[in-house]
Order: sequence, then C-alpha cells, then structure tokens
Amino acid sequence: WGGWDRKRDALPPEVEALLIRAQEALLYGTPEQTAAGVSLLQEATSKAPRAARPWGMLALGYRKQTQHTGSQETRQLVERSISAAKRALELDPGNADAQIALWFTPRAPQSRLVFDRRCQEMLARFPDHPVPNINYASFLTEVGRTRASLPYFERARASQPPSPPLGHIYATTLWSAGRLDEADDVMDETFRLWPRHYAVWFSRHKLLIYTGRSEAALAMIADESTRPVGVPDSNFALCALEARALETRAPADIERAYQEHLKAARIGVGFTQNALTFCAAIGRIDSAFELA
Repeated sequence: WGGWDRKRDALPPEVEALLIRAQEALLYGTPEQTAAGVSLLQEATSKAPRAARPWGMLALGYRKQTQHTGSQETRQLVERSISAAKRALELDPGNADAQIALWFTPRAPQSRLVFDRRCQEMLARFPDHPVPNINYASFLTEVGRTRASLPYFERARASQPPSPPLGHIYATTLWSAGRLDEADDVMDETFRLWPRHYAVWFSRHKLLIYTGRSEAALAMIADESTRPVGVPDSNFALCALEARALETRAPADIERAYQEHLKAARIGVGFTQNALTFCAAIGRIDSAFELA
C-alpha cells in the first residue's frame, strides 16, 4: 500500500518495519490480524506523526476493520478512518490511500448504481491500486457479473503481495465462472501457503465437494495437522456429513446432512449460507429460499 503515494516519505527504519508488519497482518484478513495491523499502524503514526504514508495506511486499516465489527463500532471506525485520511491529505494532498479511504467510507448508504460509478471514477484515477480493484470486483460478483469481475481481481493480485482472502475469493470466482482448472490452481497455491486459514480451508473444502471430489474433501477433514485452529469438531463433523451425502447420494445420507444443516443454520449467518448451498445442491429449492 505504501507504494501508491505520489511521493514516498523518508521514514526511519523502525517505522518502515512497522508498516511492513502491519501490511502483512491486514492482508491475512482475520479479525485478530486486522486489529493487530491497525495497532501497528497507530504505533507508526505516533512515531512519525508528520509522515503521510502511515496515516493513509491507517485510514484504510480502519476501513478494513469495519468488516469485522458491529454497527456502533463501525460508526466509530468510519469516523477514525475519515480523520486519519484527512490528516494524510494535509501532509500530502496526493496520498492515494487517503483518497481511496474517503471515497469508500460515505456517511450515507449508496445505491448500487452510485457505487458502480464511484468505483469506476476511482479506478480511472488509480487503475492499479489494489483496494478499488478488489472493491469493484467484489461488487460485480454480488450483482451476478462474475466474468466481468475477473480482470479486476487479477489486477489486484498483480499489485499487492499474496493474501489468503484474495486467494480464496479469486479461486471461488474462477469456479463460479466455469474456469475449474484455473480455480484449482489458485486454490491449491493458496492452501499450500495458508493451510490453516479458516476461510481458505473451508473454501477449498467446498470446491472439492461441489465439484465431485468428496473423497479428497474427506481426506482434508481427516488431516488434523492442516485444520484451522479454534474451529469446533462439530463443524468438521457437519462437513463430513455433507461430503458423504454428496458422494453417495443415498436418501438416508442426504436427509441426515439436511437435518443437521437446518439445526446449524440457527447458530449464525455462515451456517445458514452453508445450509442454503447444500439445499440448492440436493434440489430442495423451497428450503433454500426459506433459509435465504
């Protein structure tokens, strides 16, 4: 991210080291690592208060942190992001991170048409910055324009270090676009780098079972050395039921997995999404709509 400023600040080595560590933490993408990255950027701004680059990165860090918080915390983080961005622009009006942070943290909800236009305007100004590319690619997938999103994901991947979230999201998008060999390549590489990242693990598991490779998915469950840390065994048990049901297609296996998915769906949104996907796969479309 630091490379996108029109002019780079001459920072002390200890501050540069903080920015590198912060970037690594933010790219990992979990709530804990995102919070750690923001903390490192706060330390960097305290050590170099008149340097624009740490403030711009902090503005984007706060914005990223809103993905993991409740509504009250989100409002506070948006205000902090705006404040940090304005500070960066006071020090360097050309700071790209700050401009992008302000661009994507409006105070009022936007229509999808407005967001589409805003993304395109920002990409015209900063065509190779990863953040607007990722935002626009994600937006396009949300409105069903999967193939159109791929060039923006690819541009983002070319302009920042590899990361677990971008790796598994790009692989899933390739899968959705019907480019299965490429999806496998990206997912396998991402899994090789971060086998215990929970989103990477579960995304690869879903790719395997929903493309007819339940045996490989069951092997993933059996290999406890690469399971995500902190995930209850019950989650993996449900994954195993799902994999077996889609492999055997036996009515008893499907019904058991279906009932367990419905129970899990009461726990939280992620479980509901998993149940919805399974219902669609087994042809229980009315149940999928009820869950949605």
